[in-house]
Amino acid sequence: MRRMFGRLVDRDLPADFAGKLAANEHVLAVAELADGGHVVATSVGLWLPDGDGVRCIGWHLISKATWAQGSLSVVEAVETGAVADVVLLADRPPLRLRLEQSGRVPEMVHARVTGSIKSSHHRDLPGGGAWVVQRSVA
Repeated sequence: MRRMFGRLVDRDLPADFAGKLAANEHVLAVAELADGGHVVATSVGLWLPDGDGVRCIGWHLISKATWAQGSLSVVEAVETGAVADVVLLADRPPLRLRLEQSGRVPEMVHARVTGSIKSSHHRDLPGGGAWVVQRSVA
């Protein structure tokens, strides 16, 4: 039954989608970009055009996402190091994606990004501060 459901959901993928979904990865929403290509939200992350192909940003690596005036802005975090069991992340510049028709993509992005946050708190440090965020990995 699950295999059959997965096949039905995968039909929602655009015909020209160049990514390869994992066996247990499910499509949640798809939107066409104004400049061509698609944004695909899955149970694992957000698939975006990248050069001649596509890449997936895991939900736990999206620091911030906003939806305004037909554009989705996504701030991706990249791993910069580790201290013991703590992974240090730094934010990349925001990616601005103008969606032709948003569909359920903004709703799914909001739900998945906020749903990946288990706890957060701010720590004051000399000369500034830092957010400590515990996130779950899909």
